[in-house]
Amino acid sequence: MPDFINIIILGIIEGITEFLPISSTGHLLIAQHWLPRQSDLFNVVIQSGAVLAVIPLFSARFRRFIFQWQEPATRDYLLKLILAFGLTGCGGLLLEHEGSPKLKAKDVLNPASFLLRMEHPAETDGVSLYISTNLSSGTKDLLAQHTGWNSELQQPLLKDLNRIIQSGPIYESQRFANANLSAEALKLIEEKPDGKDLVRLNRLLLHDAYPFEIAKKKQFKLPEELTPVAWALLVGGIIFLIVEFSLRGKKMSENVTWIVAVAVGLGQLVAIIFPGASRSGTTIMISLLLGLSRPAATEFSFLVSIPTMLAAGGYEIFKALHHPVAGAPKENWGMVILCTVISAAVSFVAVKWLLRYVQSHTFNAFGWYRIIVGVLLLGYLMTGH
Repeated sequence: MPDFINIIILGIIEGITEFLPISSTGHLLIAQHWLPRQSDLFNVVIQSGAVLAVIPLFSARFRRFIFQWQEPATRDYLLKLILAFGLTGCGGLLLEHEGSPKLKAKDVLNPASFLLRMEHPAETDGVSLYISTNLSSGTKDLLAQHTGWNSELQQPLLKDLNRIIQSGPIYESQRFANANLSAEALKLIEEKPDGKDLVRLNRLLLHDAYPFEIAKKKQFKLPEELTPVAWALLVGGIIFLIVEFSLRGKKMSENVTWIVAVAVGLGQLVAIIFPGASRSGTTIMISLLLGLSRPAATEFSFLVSIPTMLAAGGYEIFKALHHPVAGAPKENWGMVILCTVISAAVSFVAVKWLLRYVQSHTFNAFGWYRIIVGVLLLGYLMTGH
């Protein structure tokens, strides 16, 4: 199948699912199980395009933000959006920092032993010989005259180590002959990863070569297996039905409270941690539980997503252009732009329909859809067909 056909299919899937509470990330991962898998950058950028498309649908709200921001009600709503976005942004940066494969000072568990292996590598210690050879001359001088694990030595040594694990493959069978490699590392080696996955492998190899000196890092990445996505869809669908059942006959509010703003800001992080949970689905469910009406919950969720996804897309583009990972395949920006435009056009139609739909319908249909897809996907995975 030609590449542009694959991209068009992904654009349509993204446009339909970005704002519907059924998880765009989950559906993209499902589609890419059969279609060529795209980069994390690709997936984030096309989501940003879908988000841009909905701005005209909220033109009246945005005009108030620009021309009537001094009115108490407008200013109050805008501040709540900023609070929700700020919480998501801070939480996202924290997750990015904690999940980064980058080596930090706290990851060095036994500095004395590690420095000894760096300064006087044994002939049989191929990893230490490789690393010590690739240290900068300044770091080598500091190692030769070091008086302990102090900041003067820490910073240049960690900088060199991170440069080494990000500058290409470090694995060679002879080099790691005396290292007890984990099953996870061996599996990744067989896959011959590149880009971010190669950096994750190098960081894991560093731990395996120095199990008592370097801490193992649990690194976050989108799952390649579909099982967690299937479970997230299934569980989310069941929760939707439970929430809707609990709301029967209850009078709902149109007023977004500060508690709702905080909950929505934190709820968006759930979709980052559990692909398939759905950012819009999670935030809408939380808002409903806190008493917000379906139309008001949908609008607030969508409005918060605009700066959230644009910031995420901009951050990924900045990293790709200014801090490219060695060995990462070059991004086909023409295909990224094509998919972004398609997802934006489809998203506009999908959101316009959904905003009308929630005026007189519950979210039960989406709950049942998620359950059916989750069950079918689990059945497919268990039978291997």
